[in-house]
Amino acid sequence: MQLISPEGVLRYTKIDRPPDIEYCQHILRGWMIFVAPLTPSSVDDVPRLKCVRDAMEPVERVPHSVYLLLGSIASSECCGRRLSEHTIPLVNQAWPTMWVWIQYLYSVHLHPPAHGNTNAKHVAKRVATLANMYKLFRKILDMFISQIEKPMVSEIMASHPGVLSMMANMWIMEGRNKDVANGFRCGKFLQPRGASANPRSVMHERLLAQIVAACGTAEEAVSVACQRIERNLGQAQRDYELLSIDLYFFMEHLCEPSDSPLAPKMFASESARVAMTLMHTWAHIASGSCTLAASSEIRSEALHSCLVSTFLLIQRSPQAYDRIMDILRLGLVPLLIKSVWLALSPESSPIRESFPNYAIAMIEEILSPATIHRKVLSLVRRYTYDVMQKPGDLQAFEIPGVRDSWGGLLKVVDEREKVYKEFKDCGPVLLCGNVECMIKPESKRTHTHRCAACRIVFYCSKKCQRAHWHGHRGLCKSMMGNVQGIVLLCPTQIYIFSPTWLHTTWRCTTESALR
Repeated sequence: MQLISPEGVLRYTKIDRPPDIEYCQHILRGWMIFVAPLTPSSVDDVPRLKCVRDAMEPVERVPHSVYLLLGSIASSECCGRRLSEHTIPLVNQAWPTMWVWIQYLYSVHLHPPAHGNTNAKHVAKRVATLANMYKLFRKILDMFISQIEKPMVSEIMASHPGVLSMMANMWIMEGRNKDVANGFRCGKFLQPRGASANPRSVMHERLLAQIVAACGTAEEAVSVACQRIERNLGQAQRDYELLSIDLYFFMEHLCEPSDSPLAPKMFASESARVAMTLMHTWAHIASGSCTLAASSEIRSEALHSCLVSTFLLIQRSPQAYDRIMDILRLGLVPLLIKSVWLALSPESSPIRESFPNYAIAMIEEILSPATIHRKVLSLVRRYTYDVMQKPGDLQAFEIPGVRDSWGGLLKVVDEREKVYKEFKDCGPVLLCGNVECMIKPESKRTHTHRCAACRIVFYCSKKCQRAHWHGHRGLCKSMMGNVQGIVLLCPTQIYIFSPTWLHTTWRCTTESALR
């Protein structure tokens, strides 16, 4: 039996069919008639087929008829709609042989055979065919994910574990491929389906496990997720719909960390990379170029994912201080205020209420408390001042909750700046470990003596040290090894013993007290 010719396939796809037979059913029946009988049980035996050895177009060792039939199955008329109850049994029947050919075509796609024909037209056709081949894989695999809740589809996936491995490999390649030859559409493999869809379905969990296994570690899987976004942003023509899907991937895992193998790495070892990716993406989405290129709905969803993901990352990360410093330097404050207004358009946006709420939480729960750190306070002061100098970004303050939170932040910044200024203006005070020392503080010498045993208490002179020994002896042993930082404590007072130490110690003591 010979394989049907490409012309025969085209004639078959166009012939009239009974009204009760769907197009997809018609193509699947053609597959069972023309290809399934010739298909070996193992993909390793496919290269031995005569139709494979003789194939030259469109790509060497790929029978054009098989390629056309699979392409018809992957067409929008089949994979772009829900399969009917009459179609799924045909898919179940045809899938074993379809899977053999898909695996073979995928191996050819990964390692296309070399060809001596360097004609520009031939090369362009070859490249286009390989790109279409990738779309074919993606559409057929996406068909299964979109209907995974159907028992027969779930059984197909369970009986062919290589399907998930291929999905994981395609998702990873899209992130790692510097040429971005195939886009980023495999992000939809991990996209929740429908308004009530469970993003953590069994299939999603299994696919995520395959991704982690293929990457080697959860850290590398997080890195690939960041690369997907970064490479999309680096394109001249960015796909904002897929960018929004990849951003949602981060928000999903950061929202439910207990169920995610990636969340612990996002919060800890990869938190700096994740924060940088989110902030760079946020800055681009809030820019004028994105406003012109993306629809307002997609832009609002992407802004929402950036804000929520950044908030959760800072709120739950053990490296929160470092990440706060990172996102402030990357422009969090002006981006936050600018995005509040952008996210409120259009009026039908489902995030019109949640976005301002998260913006308020970012101000009240993250920024205001963090200003206890002097470096954070300095950055917040600088960027809040910059925001107030740009009238065009002040529309967000028309929202009462945002306006009140912003005013509270400015008040906290002013109060804490006054506190630090007061301590900074204080003159040096040198005290002595001997609480009965009669020498006035301004007369004390800068040279001090320290107890050689506990190495904690200092004295202005040997005389004071000897005088205090009877009172200190009982505590000396218990005080050994209890130094914490450079703040020196004794039961009665804080001791600061030299002008050199005073400036540093006083400021650290102030920070410690304010924490």
